[in-house]
Amino acid sequence: MKRIELTVNEIKKYNVIKAVHHGKKTKQRACVELTLSLRQINRLLNNYVQFGKSAFSHKNKKRSPKHSLPESTKTFIVELYQSFTNLKPNVVHFTEILKQEHGINLTDTTVRTILYNHGMISPKTHRKTVKRLKQQKKVAQQVRHELSINLPRSCEFLADSDTIHPSRPRKKYCGELIQMDASQFRWFGQTVSHLHVAIDDASGNIVGAYFAPQETLTGYYQVLHQILTNYGIPAAFLTDRRTVFDYQRKGTQQLQDDTMTQFGFA
Repeated sequence: MKRIELTVNEIKKYNVIKAVHHGKKTKQRACVELTLSLRQINRLLNNYVQFGKSAFSHKNKKRSPKHSLPESTKTFIVELYQSFTNLKPNVVHFTEILKQEHGINLTDTTVRTILYNHGMISPKTHRKTVKRLKQQKKVAQQVRHELSINLPRSCEFLADSDTIHPSRPRKKYCGELIQMDASQFRWFGQTVSHLHVAIDDASGNIVGAYFAPQETLTGYYQVLHQILTNYGIPAAFLTDRRTVFDYQRKGTQQLQDDTMTQFGFA
């Protein structure tokens, strides 16, 4: 199967048209995302149905223009200019030699570009141009050197799958687990306040929320009241280690040494 290479814009166009074809997006939405008219969207849809992914690849990709100079001719020009060992002609004179003796009719600008690309300059070249060409050559060598260095791969920075902590899967049913925490932010102008929030682990829905100047027990009581009033009693809560929820004496891990908080009693 032939591999189809697309640019970033072509991939975006392909994904949007594919989504429209499968009914995941409307044509009007595709017009907005691709900044195209409805007629162009319909044309892309027809091409997608007929040719698939290859319809989004530009047909002139990896093809040389018809008016471009063949590589064999460029090689001949370079070798001919190198053959002048004792006295090299300037570019204009060399262009006349190509036309009169070899039937190659080119402008002096084209010939000059070919020679410059192969590191050759005319005897009549100005010092400013010579300096510019040397600088371009130096930059090109630096780029080639940087590309030749083995760059680090992304896998070298990834943590070992055996040592990282795996993510906990979500609960299956609503009410099995409620996550509670507070977020500090300037929710109202320049005044910092705390948003106490409770989220159902299975569905991701917010089941309680309350604003307060500080993260306090009263704020969590308000959230708990909303949960019990609107949804009933959940099976379990998941909270951080704040003393509002749980208190444990330092230096001990025994359960009988723990102190029950007011929220824990509730």
